[in-house]
Amino acid sequence: MTNEGAWICRACWKTNRPSDHRCYRCHTPRTADDLPIEGQRAGDRAPSTSAGVGGVLGILVALPAIVFSWFWRLCLLAGVFFLGITVLVALEPRAPPLAWLVSAGFAGGMFLLAFAMRWASRAMRHRNPWAFVIALAFSVGIGGFSLFALSTFPPGTGNPDPMRYATIGVFGFTAIMAVVGLLLSLAPDDGA
Repeated sequence: MTNEGAWICRACWKTNRPSDHRCYRCHTPRTADDLPIEGQRAGDRAPSTSAGVGGVLGILVALPAIVFSWFWRLCLLAGVFFLGITVLVALEPRAPPLAWLVSAGFAGGMFLLAFAMRWASRAMRHRNPWAFVIALAFSVGIGGFSLFALSTFPPGTGNPDPMRYATIGVFGFTAIMAVVGLLLSLAPDDGA
């Protein structure tokens, strides 16, 4: 479906309505000549290459954002799971009196972690140092809590060593990525 009289912005190449005087996407004036457009294009490209020496450093900043975007989804699913457990515990007549409150607290904590990780994963894309600090605290805190929980298993309940290695591997890797991203976000921009 084409819009008769539509015009294409020469800065971002998006189609605009005939009545628009500026591009809806990049706000470039419709009557702009080539010099301002080229200046705007160079300005648009500058932040994406400001990671230092090129694409490798950009990947090192983007990789933690991708990993932590999966973490916030997992925390959200865990919050929904604990919310379901809360309903089941509240409906169980033989449950301890305040057991529903404990499971509701776990659900609330998971939702708070999910929203903190969502903010952190989105802010990492803009090289916000606090996002990497939150991600580092999340990795160290959850990894330490998991190792502590695995050490409290009673003897004879199986071998939790593979889970310990997996916990150290996953959360150690995410902590290293958060530290690398933090250092890169604090580095001065060469292109700015």
